[in-house]
Amino acid sequence: ASVGDELFTNFKLYPNPSYGMITVSFDLQSSDVNIELFDLRGRKIKTSEFKAIGTSFSKALNYQSVAKGLYILKITNGNNRISKKIVID
Repeated sequence: ASVGDELFTNFKLYPNPSYGMITVSFDLQSSDVNIELFDLRGRKIKTSEFKAIGTSFSKALNYQSVAKGLYILKITNGNNRISKKIVID
């Protein structure tokens, strides 16, 4: 488990590896959700911001336009942050 996993209740990220469509879901701590995709050099590839309603968040993210490879997906919800490695085939 990565540092920060315990801050996200019911966190799921699937499938991994994927062909560019990835679903992220977790229980919300705040309505503001920020998801950033970075390459391994630390360059930000894509940013997505959401205003979530309710107690849980689930979103399908489309990264089919990025090159195949290993990326870091950084998710922020309120004061909670998590980073996960993802593989896009």
